[in-house]
Amino acid sequence: MAADKTPRDDDVEDVQDDGGAVNESLQADTRLVELLQSGDLSEAVMEKFQTMIEPFQEQGQLLDPLLRDMVTPVVRRIQSVFSSMASTSPSSAFPFQVLDAATRIHLHRACQILYLLCKVRGYKTIVKLMPHDVAEFEPVLLLLQSQDRDDFSTWEIRFVLLLWLSILALVPFDLKSIDSSLDGHEEHGESIAIVADIIAICKTYLQDSGPTQQAAALCLARLL
Repeated sequence: MAADKTPRDDDVEDVQDDGGAVNESLQADTRLVELLQSGDLSEAVMEKFQTMIEPFQEQGQLLDPLLRDMVTPVVRRIQSVFSSMASTSPSSAFPFQVLDAATRIHLHRACQILYLLCKVRGYKTIVKLMPHDVAEFEPVLLLLQSQDRDDFSTWEIRFVLLLWLSILALVPFDLKSIDSSLDGHEEHGESIAIVADIIAICKTYLQDSGPTQQAAALCLARLL
């Protein structure tokens, strides 16, 4: 990325002090999108993105023209984890438990980005930009089931998965289309069991505090 596009302290001050400057900066500044499409979510990139987006905290709607272009590449990063783990560990009940350290960091940073976008623009706006395809249901659920609640450092992963599940729960689906383990002879009880599992997970995360609890409550409300 060109050196002249590096965020400057005076840029941040202008954004905070003057509403018109916020709009001008956003219209001229596609670096938010460029950062997320670059294929690099290093710690330095994460810090730069946070610095650039935080001034919009009180005027999140100014990000709307760029939101889809920011959300899409980040979601694709998470989907790439789904694809790689489905192909390498097809027989595991919770294949995402075997994620290597690098992939865990990759996944966590992608979810941190989505949380920041929710924080600035609001989860109701961001979740509408996430994939609603029923094919996402099983990998999202499996990844959520494999999470370690005691790992407080990666709570953003659980927040994003619960939020994603809340929108997927609104999509009508056939059980066979979301559970790859079924052979076509499933009974109604299987469907009830899956819904019961989701409700149980949501109730568990209701005991947490902060955004994860809020996402769990939203998901539970959509199911009941």
